[in-house]
Amino acid sequence: MRALLAVAVAAITLTACTTIEQREASEQERFASFVGQSVDTFIRQTTIAPTSYYPTSTGRVFVAATGTCNLLIDATPTSRTVGADSWRITRVTYRGGCANI
Repeated sequence: MRALLAVAVAAITLTACTTIEQREASEQERFASFVGQSVDTFIRQTTIAPTSYYPTSTGRVFVAATGTCNLLIDATPTSRTVGADSWRITRVTYRGGCANI
């Protein structure tokens, strides 16, 4: 009986690990899909608007957060106009619980 219980616990643990790995892969894929799109598109698709930014040598890093998810959105300018549609995303890095974005 104990052996069966040990196997069941191991199976549940393995399933949970796989689920976490799959969720992380899904998050990475989701955020990678924004590369090449405008910051405006990111805002419309996620409903998350950056609250600040800081300049970099190639453009800006926009900072956004919601709940436990913290995002850094690297972007380069596409024109001299002002607005979220004039910034092209080059990378999205995240930390925390971002599964529902």
